[in-house]
Amino acid sequence: MLIRAGFLWDLETFLELKGASWIYSMWHGYLDQSESLGKLKSYLGGKGVRNEELHTSGHATISELTDLANALSPKMIIPIHTFHPEKFKDHFSNVKLVDNGEEVEI
Repeated sequence: MLIRAGFLWDLETFLELKGASWIYSMWHGYLDQSESLGKLKSYLGGKGVRNEELHTSGHATISELTDLANALSPKMIIPIHTFHPEKFKDHFSNVKLVDNGEEVEI
């Protein structure tokens, strides 16, 4: 389950954390710099939740994106978080370019 530092109240209120693990995948420095992440880490540690740090950059290569698209066979690919969304059309036939704020029915 995805959790953020702002979910601390929900964790305290609704979840039994016995035997749980927390995988932190952002840059380690955020744990040192963010008061809210520090509180979350401290709370989880106090509950015996095992913590693993596995950094993921979120930057996939075109080969990785192609493998993912081939595995999932999506009806539509919408490029996000990229400077050149139009280049996706060079690699995929089902690309839909969307402007910021534009609504898309899925």
